[in-house]
Amino acid sequence: MNNLALVLKSLGKYEEAERLHRQEWKLSEKTLGKEHPDTLASMNNLAVVIKGLGKYEEAERLHRQALDLKEKTLGKEHPDTLASMNNLAAVLERLGKYEEAERLHRQVLDLREKVLGKEHPDTLGSMNNLANVLYSLGKYEEAERLHRQEWKLSEKVLGKEHLSTLTSMNNLAVVLERLGKYEEAERLHRQALDLREKTLGKEHPSTLTSMNNLAVVLESLGKDEEAERLHRQEWKLSERVLGKEHPSTFASMNNLAVVLHHLGKYEEAERLHRQALDLREKTLGKEHLSTLMSMNNLAVVLESLGKDEEAERLHRQEWKLSERVLGKEHPSTLMSMNNLAVVLQRLGKYEEAERLHRQALDLREKTLGKEHPSTLMSMNNLAVVLQRLGKYEEAERLHRQALDLREKTLGKEHPSTLMSMNNLALVLNSLGKYDEAMNLMEKCVQLRIQILGRDHPHTRASLGQLDTWRSRDTGGGAA
Repeated sequence: MNNLALVLKSLGKYEEAERLHRQEWKLSEKTLGKEHPDTLASMNNLAVVIKGLGKYEEAERLHRQALDLKEKTLGKEHPDTLASMNNLAAVLERLGKYEEAERLHRQVLDLREKVLGKEHPDTLGSMNNLANVLYSLGKYEEAERLHRQEWKLSEKVLGKEHLSTLTSMNNLAVVLERLGKYEEAERLHRQALDLREKTLGKEHPSTLTSMNNLAVVLESLGKDEEAERLHRQEWKLSERVLGKEHPSTFASMNNLAVVLHHLGKYEEAERLHRQALDLREKTLGKEHLSTLMSMNNLAVVLESLGKDEEAERLHRQEWKLSERVLGKEHPSTLMSMNNLAVVLQRLGKYEEAERLHRQALDLREKTLGKEHPSTLMSMNNLAVVLQRLGKYEEAERLHRQALDLREKTLGKEHPSTLMSMNNLALVLNSLGKYDEAMNLMEKCVQLRIQILGRDHPHTRASLGQLDTWRSRDTGGGAA
């Protein structure tokens, strides 16, 4: 029964897998007792599949229960106990409880190093998991350091072509992309894709993951046409290998729609996002995190199509669902609040947009810290709407603060840093500080050409603004 349930889970048939795991767990409790290792294994397997269905609160409860029982019956340092601690930390990440997840992952890593040694595969897995939660907390430098360390150890212990080594390479590349180190990220993703195709085949799910991740970093480099080609290829392969209604296929459809949006192919992007939303609602439910993501992405495309009223309605719906399902302070809820504020700004509802941006900024500072990238995004967005309201002095102060913090945390050449530079130049121009605005925009253009390329949309926007100023015709906007 357990093996069949695991197969069903791998096929994306989570509801049927959940039913079998519940049945097996209850039978084990009845025949073997609540504290028997097989019963605890059944409880763990049920919690894992429930997490896949987005039922994070129940998954957390089951993992905590399993952890308590394993600590009692097996001891705190038993490998099965540490596995439960690891699984609990993973579901806490989904719930946005990153600090507790970080604490647990550090504890598991320390104990696995002590019990199993630094080079044991389970220890390397804990190193990877800790790095992943550090990534979620915006601690990118420490995450990069851990992923590099784990990757090198995996190469040494398991070999360059081992699945775990390739996962390490992939995860390092993801962090590098967030740090704006796009060229190294692209190189590692191409290397991981080549090795996965060689060792696993072109249609293996891990190969498709590498294909997706390479496409994402190509988008960041402005290579949207190649990114579109890869996303289409991955989507079609996912449909054939996993089925049209598998969660990974929906993710592929979503990612293709995102790059189509970047390319200005709004109608096709809208169609795909609507299709993904319908399928996710049908298979995962209206309140699943992936369904809410599709709702958000559809709303963003509708904004680009000028369908701002429908976009506002969807963003409000998603925000309220996120509040109910995840809580008012969950990072995804705050992202929903941010996105609603952005569309309200587009609709000219500046006062409500300002209120929501201030609320999102306060909550992000409280939950994520003042230097987290999402906090700095809220700071930037609040400054932009303040500029629209003619509150130029406060907008200037916030843009300077965001620029300083982004330079400190992300580096002077990161695309988000350049966005702050661009936006500060715009508000300086509005304040009549023309020389400082011109000098800053010239620096921004030079760096954007160097980092993103002359043809990237952000580069073109800054160049256009600079040309306008040089012709003595002042203007404003944000990129």
